[in-house]
Amino acid sequence: MLKLILIAAMVLLVSCAEDSPQSPFISIEQKGLLLELSTNKSEISLEELPEFTLKMINTTDSNLVLPLFLDGSVNSLRYPYTYFQVNGKKIEAPELTKAGDSELEPLSPNNFLTLREGEMYMPDMHSLQSTLKEAMSKNGVYHISFVYCLESEDIAEWGFHDENDNDTASTRYLFEHVPKETFVSNVVSISVVQ
Repeated sequence: MLKLILIAAMVLLVSCAEDSPQSPFISIEQKGLLLELSTNKSEISLEELPEFTLKMINTTDSNLVLPLFLDGSVNSLRYPYTYFQVNGKKIEAPELTKAGDSELEPLSPNNFLTLREGEMYMPDMHSLQSTLKEAMSKNGVYHISFVYCLESEDIAEWGFHDENDNDTASTRYLFEHVPKETFVSNVVSISVVQ
């Protein structure tokens, strides 16, 4: 079992810019953050979309600063990148805008949360669930995981602009305390039947 966990941990250290291998069917703590993905159904019809719940749990013995899911995150217009993987392949969100960063809300202290030791946060997954419709459009079994990518060290790639920010020092402080890692949830399997 220990060997399986070590192998799984190595597999999960992936870059958010590429498709990653399928995650193991167990939850694994990565750098102090545990992502637990669950769904309300293990079998759905072609017309249905499952509802997902994501628990983000701080497993460290100190505070953990994390960014919220921001406008543009699901489209990879800015960090954090947030997306589902189906059978190990990144699911691209429909292009909502091509207007660029100017229409995104500037990064501010309100875009971060601090989880205390053992504390859990459950983000709203409804807008993200719709990205799965095309990927699950045929009968079959789908293995789904969730990716939360915080890798960029460049605050501009997160939508930060000095001229637009009323609290520059606080925003920079919080950003500097975000773990610059990619976190991948456990895998949930769903069967699509006619």
